[in-house]
Amino acid sequence: MIRKVLIALMVVLMMVSVSSARTIDDVDLPETLTFGDSVLLLNGGGTRVAFMNDVYVAGLWLENAMTDPETIKNADKTMAIRMHVINDFFASSKNITKAFNNGFRNSMPKGDISSIKEEVDRFKACFSGEMKDGDEFDIVYIPGKGTSVYKNGEFLDTVPGYEFKKSVWSIWMHDTRPADADLKEGMVEGSISTEALAAKEATIKAAAEAEAKAAAEAKAANEAAMLAAAETKAANEAAMKAAAAEKAAAEAAVMTIPAESLSNEDVFFGVNSASLSADSKKVLAKKAQCIKANPNISVAVEVYCDSRGAQEYNMALAEKRAKSVVNFMAAAGVDSSRMETVIFGAVESDANETAWANNRRAHFKVK
Repeated sequence: MIRKVLIALMVVLMMVSVSSARTIDDVDLPETLTFGDSVLLLNGGGTRVAFMNDVYVAGLWLENAMTDPETIKNADKTMAIRMHVINDFFASSKNITKAFNNGFRNSMPKGDISSIKEEVDRFKACFSGEMKDGDEFDIVYIPGKGTSVYKNGEFLDTVPGYEFKKSVWSIWMHDTRPADADLKEGMVEGSISTEALAAKEATIKAAAEAEAKAAAEAKAANEAAMLAAAETKAANEAAMKAAAAEKAAAEAAVMTIPAESLSNEDVFFGVNSASLSADSKKVLAKKAQCIKANPNISVAVEVYCDSRGAQEYNMALAEKRAKSVVNFMAAAGVDSSRMETVIFGAVESDANETAWANNRRAHFKVK
């Protein structure tokens, strides 16, 4: 919003500044300047003369016309002074800072600037470089920020403090010892052009329109965000309801598993192995669901081996297979007290691979 308002201000001010200016000693002073959020109006201007030589042209820009130097100096309002160098021999850094020193001393009781020496040194440092004809220095005061100095549009420094601002403006506005009495009289003329007033009015109007437009866009964006949030919330709630329904359906399906189905499928093992295959784990998972869905039953797990090998070996292998089954079921949430293992070991069968494979198994039976 602020960016759009500033853009509107810049557009209007650029249009007005190019087309409207006041000429003093061949120097064009624009009727309006903008700093911060303020549109400043050219209050008046004149030429600084030293030793019968023109040194620089200066103008004073205020928010509204003012003609009393003391009121201007003491006003805690945005304002600006522009110095346009027209004689770089007399407008040297040495001469300018010397004149500033005199102004600062005049502003302080008994001419003692020790209490503001740090601020004075920072301010004068902005004018320490080479000065050439055509150079422009803007001295801008913004309440709460301080006094800033720009050279040819380039920011140099900001010295904070309202009291220091009064000392700076005293250089030109002092009641008895200003830098130049005629320049002071010109700067406090209070002659605001109709072009400047029209520019300020147009700028304020453009800023208000830009702000209103930005506010409307922000409102629309907020409403769109709220709508999107509401849609997201509704989608999340729908997803949660669907998940709950799916869970309920799954639970209902589990509850319908009959106990008799426990005996439908056996769990098979590999040769000399007690490990559970992926298929065996799927079968056991279904059996675990069935047992949990039927809390009143308990089961016997009958474990077998094929007929090959020594009886002692086969019994030990069957014990391992039983342990694998019970451990899996317990991990799936079946209370081990509801399971009994019965070790049968080797089973006589036909001496072929199919018969042997069919007997390497664990069989569930409802007790």
